[in-house]
Parts: sequence; C-alpha cells; structure tokens
Amino acid sequence: MPQKNETPAGKAGARGDLIGIRSPEILSSAATARQFDTHRDAALFLLNGGYLLTRKAGSFLGQLVVDQSELTEKQADWLDKLLAKRGLPSVTRRG
Repeated sequence: MPQKNETPAGKAGARGDLIGIRSPEILSSAATARQFDTHRDAALFLLNGGYLLTRKAGSFLGQLVVDQSELTEKQADWLDKLLAKRGLPSVTRRG
C-alpha cells in the first residue's frame, strides 16, 4: 500500500530501477566467466549485486572496498565463502 508522500524511489522495486541495479542472476552470469582480480573488485560486486547480505557481511565487504592492505587468511576464506555461496568465482590470490 503506497504511503502518503511516497516518492517513486520509495515504491517497491523502483529504487533498483532508478540506480541501475540489475538482477543478481544477470550479474553472476557475467562474473562467472572470470575470476576477480582484487578483493576490492569482488567486494564491490557483492555489494552492488543486489544480494541479500547480513549486516556483518556488508560491513566486512565495505571494509574490503576501502582497505588496500593484503587480506588475512581468515578474511580471504570468508570472502571466498561469500562468493561461493552465490556461485561466483574466488579472488585470484597473489602468492
């Protein structure tokens, strides 16, 4: 039911249309063709992909976007789990 003073962006489904978010199925099919080059690329893809994420996962991914330092083994494992859960390739690890 529309709310009083509701803008088009507030209506169901309109926000994604206005900011250009495509469905996760389209995004994941484009990403499965290659691995992500950096953890930042993977984190941005997950954040912008319209995937349902927990607050903790969103916070973690946001940290990865702004922090350029190398991931710890634990961080790399968690990122790989988040990607695998959505059928996405892992990050190319430099070693």
